[in-house]
Amino acid sequence: MAIIAIAVLFGAVVVANPQQGNINKGKKIAILTGTYQQEIVITAIQATLDTSSVHLITPQQLTDTSIVNTSSFDALLVVNSSAIPACGLPSVVNFARNGGALILLGGKLPLMNLTKALLPIQLISPYEPYQMKAVSSFNRTDDWAQFTQQEMATINLTAPVSGLSAMGWPRFAQDGSSQFVPLLEGLDKFSRSRGWLLSCVTNTGGVYNNSVWIFSGVTETAFYTSPSFLKELKLAIALLIGNAQTNASMLASNFWNSRIARQNEMVENLQDKAWIRSKPAYPNQGVIRVSSDKKHLVVVNSNKTSRYFVLGGDYYRGPYSNSISPDAIEIDLNNAVLAGFNTLRLYGFSQDQQINETIVNTFKKYYNLYGIRILFTLQCYKDTNMYSKESVINVTMREVQQFANADWILGYDLCNEPDDNYLFPGFYKINDTTTLKEMYPETAGWGNYTKWQCGGWSSTLSECRNLSGPVLQQQDLPPADAIAFKATSEMFGDWLSWRKQAIRATGDNHLITVGHNSLHTLLPSNADYLDYVAHHAYPTRSADNLCSDASLDNISAISDVLQKLDNIWKGENATRPITLGEFGTTTTIGLDQYFVTPVQIPTDTSQSKCTNESIQQTQQATTNSCSLPVYCIDGVVSSIDWYQTHNGGNCDKIWQNAIADNAGNESIHKRCPNWAGVGMDAWVNSVYRPCWESILEEGHKDNVTVCIPTQPPPCVAMSLSQMSAYDLATWLVSLARGFDGALRWAMAETPYVLSVFNDAWQGDNQRDASAHAMYAAGGRFGLYWFDGAVGKPKPLAWATYFLRQYLSAVEYSENIYNFTWFNDNRSFAGYLFQGDDIVVVSASQYNSDMIMYNTPSDVVIATVMVAFPKSLNNSVKIMSTVDVNVTISMAKLSKNFASSLRNIAGKHGGVNSMNSNRITLNLLEGEIVTVLSLK
Repeated sequence: MAIIAIAVLFGAVVVANPQQGNINKGKKIAILTGTYQQEIVITAIQATLDTSSVHLITPQQLTDTSIVNTSSFDALLVVNSSAIPACGLPSVVNFARNGGALILLGGKLPLMNLTKALLPIQLISPYEPYQMKAVSSFNRTDDWAQFTQQEMATINLTAPVSGLSAMGWPRFAQDGSSQFVPLLEGLDKFSRSRGWLLSCVTNTGGVYNNSVWIFSGVTETAFYTSPSFLKELKLAIALLIGNAQTNASMLASNFWNSRIARQNEMVENLQDKAWIRSKPAYPNQGVIRVSSDKKHLVVVNSNKTSRYFVLGGDYYRGPYSNSISPDAIEIDLNNAVLAGFNTLRLYGFSQDQQINETIVNTFKKYYNLYGIRILFTLQCYKDTNMYSKESVINVTMREVQQFANADWILGYDLCNEPDDNYLFPGFYKINDTTTLKEMYPETAGWGNYTKWQCGGWSSTLSECRNLSGPVLQQQDLPPADAIAFKATSEMFGDWLSWRKQAIRATGDNHLITVGHNSLHTLLPSNADYLDYVAHHAYPTRSADNLCSDASLDNISAISDVLQKLDNIWKGENATRPITLGEFGTTTTIGLDQYFVTPVQIPTDTSQSKCTNESIQQTQQATTNSCSLPVYCIDGVVSSIDWYQTHNGGNCDKIWQNAIADNAGNESIHKRCPNWAGVGMDAWVNSVYRPCWESILEEGHKDNVTVCIPTQPPPCVAMSLSQMSAYDLATWLVSLARGFDGALRWAMAETPYVLSVFNDAWQGDNQRDASAHAMYAAGGRFGLYWFDGAVGKPKPLAWATYFLRQYLSAVEYSENIYNFTWFNDNRSFAGYLFQGDDIVVVSASQYNSDMIMYNTPSDVVIATVMVAFPKSLNNSVKIMSTVDVNVTISMAKLSKNFASSLRNIAGKHGGVNSMNSNRITLNLLEGEIVTVLSLK
């Protein structure tokens, strides 16, 4: 059915507001509609907003600037945003660029090409954290209620609604003149926030100056026709449209202040939730050293020496952007406290920022209050001030001289991933005429050695030959590779000696490590200079970053590398504490929608026109899962036909070569867009794989018999619950095998739109395959995801907080723990971690005489944690990373829990049954329940 537009003149709406006075101006609003369901919403809106005139506009007229312009209309309202034809999007963008307001209901706009220079409207994301389910009520956000000065009781919906949270990105203008504020918050039946039902972005500068965007991603039509929503929409239109300059700073200030105040309150209340009030989890002050047997990190203070287990993360620049300020740092440090972290590694901070007095005092404050220590990553090969032995020593001394032996500093990471720079450290001069590379010319064979040892670059060492001992003792090591390996070790050792000499010259005795991420971690010279191991390891992912190899071997490779590193160092007769300085799994469900052909917005948007044909093409494109253009599909079919005729052979290889020949601007034929992926891996990526059927169909149309390739191995977009399970396993394996913990990358993730603005090192054009993969999916490691302000936690944060509380309640160094991986049908990998006073199970379903549960069909995996240390006096702490119904046999946990009455405290979804032997209850995500045995 053709899409039409209705222009509606709203009657006056008067709202008393001390900040603004009376708003008494009629607003002319054009409404795009089309289907029967849309017309139902239009009718409801007209009845609510006192329509005085209606003007029908066809899609063709939408692109006519003499009809749709800011002189004729104050705002453009779209009932189903995703249904706007591609040909009409430039007109929508043009309307907003001229200061017109947008009211976008029912979903997200089609994806438009995005660069720093070209800023189309990007609102609402399909990413998993923004997917709303089972929203049963809503209320005004605190900040919106404060702004309107109108209180509103929670409104119960007649039926639950779903959709995408109304998330906007507040840095469109890149100069602080764009602000995001949520207006309505959706709640589930347990009064938990499920996302934003209505939000706004106000623009007071940049290309969208004076434009206000009010938007919602709820799917159900009934929500938009409900009187309660229509009342709120009417209020938002009255207060916001035409008042961007007046309202922006006040709205943004209310939003940020309320979110920061709420976060501060949560942090301040943590001690009241400590498992043992007399033994707080924070702080644990004292200097960090290596134990006398060289096996562990320890805390040394005036009272005693105890084990130090690294439970922390990597802090890269600032939260959700590259900005670094004391306020931004405090937000992230609060989030670290809420996650139970005791360590943060700083990376991406300049020397000036690292020694900034305000920033340093902030770090000291969080150490004194919460025991958070800092591992500083020193400048390395990216610092142009270091080019020689002398300059390396001088710069290093300047970086550390003010921190000598400060308790709040764990130590120094001398270089972030030196393996990434093939010339490092060979380019440094040892004198006026000679570089390290020239001193050790045999290092030129390092690349050949890595290919022999591991087939090339490897962070988990899982692809490598036997590494149970020293590399040079391998009997089959080729002589030339042995020479290259030894020379590289000696060259690297020279550089390490310079840095260590510089640090010790200042009187600083902090621990020293290097964040290796590949085979430099095998060099014997590490053992001569480094105090402990802080390796970086990541699972295998697809080239577009959208999915991970869904196998137990790939998932367990991260934690398994700890044992391999221990074997290597022991083989060099240099036992050291073993940790990971970086590890992590990305969460990417929903992001495949960013890997479609973006609508190209021209510089001159006024020249775009809609025709019946272009509208029909848009409607057809939305029903086809293949996003590649027709000329690309034709080109691939032609190349497959050529390879089948001239080469024959393996069908998979034919498809691989045919697509590589067409993929991107650097390919032989250049028929397919760069953003879709390039190279020999493109044929199975998230863009080309959905197009296999289209390629086969096109071959049939062209009378080409196209061979059918085999299915590639499963590559799965990881859910929030899967990431939480697998990353928690790294810490649990470390405990079970006697290692010293890990730092997870990273504290906060940067959303797609903000990545384009901030990650200049990747380029800023989403049409570039590598940059687009990084922006859309590559940066989704964050423990906290972007909610417009301080961020919200992924389930892993609940699990790490639980673990920190447990470790503070026991003498874990005296306990024995066992960890076992097992295959899991739905999640691909599960595990059991067990000690005398703790059980952690991670699986899609689990059935034992101690714990039983089965996750809902829409949940891949649940991690259930049960702790009952003696210090808790016959009580049990229980927590799950997802909502799940769990049965626990209390008597099987401990004989102390047999035949006793129970008292249950904490938020949960209901107790199904409870007797002297077992309890069945509905656990809610992240909520710790205490079961007390009353003798």
